[in-house]
Amino acid sequence: MHQGPEGKNVGITAGADLGFYSLLGLRLGAEVRGEAAIKSGQVDSQKSILGGLRLTHEPSGYGPFGRVRPYADVLAGRGNIVYKNGGYPVPGVLYLSNPSPVYAGGGGFEIDILRAFSFKGDALFERWNAPVVNGGHIYSKQGSIGIVYRYGTGRGPR
Repeated sequence: MHQGPEGKNVGITAGADLGFYSLLGLRLGAEVRGEAAIKSGQVDSQKSILGGLRLTHEPSGYGPFGRVRPYADVLAGRGNIVYKNGGYPVPGVLYLSNPSPVYAGGGGFEIDILRAFSFKGDALFERWNAPVVNGGHIYSKQGSIGIVYRYGTGRGPR
């Protein structure tokens, strides 16, 4: 029985969100994000580009949670796994890389620091095709922190 690869990557993520519909404190928007490993794990290195929908609860500005905007997102896209150490051997085949569709869901929060800047915490769970494991899929778990810059921070909704 073949267990398959396990590993950890440290990566950099960049992305953009565009809100396009608001109702009752909820904002529906589009999201795109790309990630690439800057420090690969012992087994593989992953990179991906994803896009999809994001639902954000806009802060009310009142109370202890008045600056917090929680969100959930559903994303899909394309990724590539590059196997380290000359490839990943499976009986009869040596896999050097594995392009794959990627399906993801997750969420997080932003805490407004200034009108144009927020602190961000994010978690994402991804499903990749991977012929090197039993069942043919791996499930990647990602966590990230960062800073958000928000365009259009004048009066009115943002």
